[in-house]
Amino acid sequence: MAGISHPGAYIYVCTRLQIRKGRLIPEDQYERMLQMSSSQIIRMIGEGNYRAQVLQFPGGALNANQIEQALTDNLALSFQKVLDLAPGMLGLLTSRYLARWDIVNVMLVLHGKEHRISDQRILSELIPAGELDRSFLESLIGQESIDRIVPMLEDWELYPVLSQWYMQKEGAGRFARLENRLYKQYYVNLLHALRNDPQTDYVFTRYIRLEIDLVNLRNIFRLRSGGVTHDLDHYLIPGGTVDLTTLNTLYGIEEKGAFVEEIRRTGIFPLIIRGLQEINREKTVDSEMVGEMLWLRWQQRRTPIHEVEMAVTRARLDQMDRLAIRHPFSVLPVLSYLERKKYEVFNLRAIIRGKEYRLQNDLIRRYLVI
Repeated sequence: MAGISHPGAYIYVCTRLQIRKGRLIPEDQYERMLQMSSSQIIRMIGEGNYRAQVLQFPGGALNANQIEQALTDNLALSFQKVLDLAPGMLGLLTSRYLARWDIVNVMLVLHGKEHRISDQRILSELIPAGELDRSFLESLIGQESIDRIVPMLEDWELYPVLSQWYMQKEGAGRFARLENRLYKQYYVNLLHALRNDPQTDYVFTRYIRLEIDLVNLRNIFRLRSGGVTHDLDHYLIPGGTVDLTTLNTLYGIEEKGAFVEEIRRTGIFPLIIRGLQEINREKTVDSEMVGEMLWLRWQQRRTPIHEVEMAVTRARLDQMDRLAIRHPFSVLPVLSYLERKKYEVFNLRAIIRGKEYRLQNDLIRRYLVI
């Protein structure tokens, strides 16, 4: 059991989180919520596990922005409690995983300042679950411009990437390029730390490599739809189970048979099938149908349909759950809870916003990860 110096502590933490995971909103309750009005949903949220965060807004009915902030505040607090609970190597691996939220928050602040989004709106979207805490993020938001924000991040692990981007003053699409570079460096740093730690949990490394595969597949579809035909390695993340040479080969394919054969050879293809089977429970989903679906998007130079991306997300979470059961003394049970908690908040936000904009339930349901 690699990385376990105190098995009793691991058992305690994982048992606690398994209990918390069992208290997350079940699938049938989401269905009931879709039949409710916005006010009924908000009242239900305020009477459950989010009560403490909802009570920070005294008096009167809450609006969608306030309930979203209550949800994200609860998520950040839940993540922090897990970090406080996890000992030693378990806490370190969890912290490494949650560092991705620093990217989310920094991009939110930079994008908000560039487009003159109100400070309050930016604050309501923050999820300070990484190394950059709420008070520091609030100090960034309090600055007048990006010129003042960037130097304040010089102690951040990913500052060299941010600084290089800032000095280049790139034009259109520069925020998308920055986000891609930050995530690329995040995964490079994470894998480097895992490889250089003799007590690293090999299950964690295995799962991270799967994540990289999924990000890379999504990226090559997006690059093709955007007409990018050179410097492909600049956009791809090394370290996944699918090597960059294979991805470059896949990117250059223009014939259906070769495309389907190449993508079937990856470990990603079975996940897509499994996820689509879960979504389309009343339909038959086989490898031929999925290959045809992906080929049509590839041929048309379009990104994968939303249904495919959601299917992959669901399959990824199911994979994590299965690995957590098979490896109960690893970091996977912790990550399984963290991810399921994240998507509970995302689901509630999707329902609240969907109801606010009077979307049909079938459309809202497409954005739920359950």
